Amino acid sequence: NCSSSNNNTKTRTMRLLSSNLRLFLILGCWQLGRTNAFSGFFSSTSSPDTSIMQDLTFIVPDTSGIQEQACIDAANRMKRIAVPISKEISPSGSVGISYIHWPAAPGIGRRRKAPPLFLLHGFDSSGLEYRRLGPRLAEQGIDTYAVDTLGWGFTQLSDVTSFSADAKVEALKSFVQTLLGP
Repeated sequence: NCSSSNNNTKTRTMRLLSSNLRLFLILGCWQLGRTNAFSGFFSSTSSPDTSIMQDLTFIVPDTSGIQEQACIDAANRMKRIAVPISKEISPSGSVGISYIHWPAAPGIGRRRKAPPLFLLHGFDSSGLEYRRLGPRLAEQGIDTYAVDTLGWGFTQLSDVTSFSADAKVEALKSFVQTLLGP
């Protein structure tokens, strides 16, 4: 049965992606905390994403039929940046990753020099899932990003040749490095 084989492949891919992302986030946060990669990051008055090249092909999600204000606000905050990626994933060498950024409330989290929090959505979803949680975390002083996983949400779909679990992990790693530096 083609369908059950396809579902088994999807299940294995999701398990691999899930474990890779958890490991990436745990090791990434641990490494960033160890290396003081955030020194100066929180002392700046400008948002870290102001110096990054925005993806000019990105169109903010249409909210004309939406009534929930939190969804409208989150969609209007959404941006997409082009991040470097291997040519096996995209012949152009970059891919557009969309995200929503809720900056930490001034004076709360910036004293602690805590690393930002990256929220990743589940299968067949988008960063808009965090439309209610993101602002609350920011109010508590946590610099919060809801990131769309490659192939889902509002990420670039054209000129991408692989949406594998490894491609998703590479794109997320590149996204974090693009925002925060290597």
